[in-house]
Amino acid sequence: MPQKIQMTTLRLPVEMKQGLEQIAQFYDRKPHWLILKAVENLIAHETAQIKLLQQLDEEAEEARKNGQMVSATEACDKIDKLIADAS
Repeated sequence: MPQKIQMTTLRLPVEMKQGLEQIAQFYDRKPHWLILKAVENLIAHETAQIKLLQQLDEEAEEARKNGQMVSATEACDKIDKLIADAS
């Protein structure tokens, strides 16, 4: 079954549109393809970031409930590992 498509309009600064057209031409694609890829990548990235932040909030709440404390270094190490795992 074909995907439902909804049109949207995007206003870009002239320099950005020219850069988009150059990149699309290099890949022998239409700018539309490049914009879709950029939006797909943004959605994937932001979805992973939201999931990570929600997970961190849940863990922080659990730690507060249990009276657990961690050092700033341990917290940073944990965040770095979660970010690496999400990528």
